[in-house]
Amino acid sequence: MKWTKEKCEEFALKCDSKTNFRIKHAGAYEIARKNKWLDEFFLCKAKIRKWTYNKCVEEALKYKTKTEFKKLSGGAYNASRKNMWLDEICKHMIEIHLTEEKCRNEALKFDNKKDFFKNSSKIYAIAYKNNWLDEICSHMKKLGNKMLRCIYVYEFSDKSAYIGLTYNLEKRNISRKLQKNDAVTKFILETNLQPNLKQLSEYISVDIAAILENDCVEFYKVNGWNVLNKVKGGAIGSTNKFWTKEKCEIEALKYNSRSEFYYKSNNIYSAACRNGWLNDVCKHMTYKIIHWTKEKCEIEALKYNSRSEFIKNNKAAYTWAIRNNVLEDICLHMKNHKI
Repeated sequence: MKWTKEKCEEFALKCDSKTNFRIKHAGAYEIARKNKWLDEFFLCKAKIRKWTYNKCVEEALKYKTKTEFKKLSGGAYNASRKNMWLDEICKHMIEIHLTEEKCRNEALKFDNKKDFFKNSSKIYAIAYKNNWLDEICSHMKKLGNKMLRCIYVYEFSDKSAYIGLTYNLEKRNISRKLQKNDAVTKFILETNLQPNLKQLSEYISVDIAAILENDCVEFYKVNGWNVLNKVKGGAIGSTNKFWTKEKCEIEALKYNSRSEFYYKSNNIYSAACRNGWLNDVCKHMTYKIIHWTKEKCEIEALKYNSRSEFIKNNKAAYTWAIRNNVLEDICLHMKNHKI
């Protein structure tokens, strides 16, 4: 076959992305690439294509896994993820089985649980669900939080010292360098001395840490150190809202699924995960599984006057009808049965 520009464009128009074009029609893609036609073929398409829920459903049904969906139809995948349709329209897909070893290999990329959860939340959730989390995260550094603080000290060679408490020593050390009015930073600029930073305690209860900080200040003073602290020890600084289990339960009741809870209230979802409350606070998030048939879908469809109304009120039945090629038949009674 001789690949003319028109012939290449004909095949390109059947694909939603350059990647899809390359995989499905490699010969036409290569000719188009060499002749620099690709941008022309896909530029207008990218501008006018709008991924509605209906179109995303139909596109998703072409693929067996989310990975394949993302790779071959990035536009539809991203639109689905952005609009929180992804879990719903990918129910038919095969989930890749993650073993404990695979989760462990992923966990080894991170130094603490916070980064693990932030960058690989799906694998973190699977590890948590299977009770692997403590084991695969045993190499990680323990970080503090709103209720756990550690005591630290900056020691200078002229026997000056600054004692403090923090929930994240590494982060606190970095932030000090950016604050010109900070006591430690000011002393460094005045003396050109570089301090030795020491962690004096593990991350412990904030109340105990506040008492221990005062004790450490007194210890350094008694032993002849020039203590740079201007504020009395024991102040725990600003804290964010503390989420109790009861507050997490109240927040979770606003949502019908864990994915909705995660996307719309991530801080509270994270607090529930971190404290091992997630299963308890999400126990109301159950749904009845209906085994749809053509007859059941037809009965359901008769309740609605349009496809948009059908899909809005019963996405599961609508999706089943598309997947089983019966949508046209059961929507014939609708005023406008074509999208």
